[in-house]
Amino acid sequence: MKLLGVFLILAAGVGLGTSSIFAEKKHLRTMNAVCISLDLMYRELEARALPLPELFRVLADSAEGQCGRFYDRLCAELSHLGKESFSELWRRTAAEMLTELRSDELAELCRLGDTLGRYSLERQLEAIRLCRDRLNSALVSRQQSYPERQRLTLGLSAAAAALLVIILI
Repeated sequence: MKLLGVFLILAAGVGLGTSSIFAEKKHLRTMNAVCISLDLMYRELEARALPLPELFRVLADSAEGQCGRFYDRLCAELSHLGKESFSELWRRTAAEMLTELRSDELAELCRLGDTLGRYSLERQLEAIRLCRDRLNSALVSRQQSYPERQRLTLGLSAAAAALLVIILI
């Protein structure tokens, strides 16, 4: 019976570490999709100066996962424009749909919503470029440290489970 308990505690510790690793992987995929979509947004506005509803439809069709659903939902939310400002719609939709982003990343993306559709094309392009560069920099940093964090997370969760087993025995 004790052996079964030891096994279950160790399995729970490793499972907890593994779920944390999968959550980080999901976060990196979402960040990557957001950065790719911002790059596409920049290129589409620069080349064709698409109106925002058309631009968001293009982004919804090309983006993956939560990011694609964010732009899709944003297209639907544009019908509320007038009752709410665009920046409020952008912020609310980003907070609801991009749940994998950390608060600082979400805040950076939300700042972009304050500029889109409001200022000159050059200023919008500059805001997109700045947001894209900051988020891309954060993404590269997290991707580089991911293998080390992965080993550390798994090791710490297994060690904590082993310590619990020692304390309980």
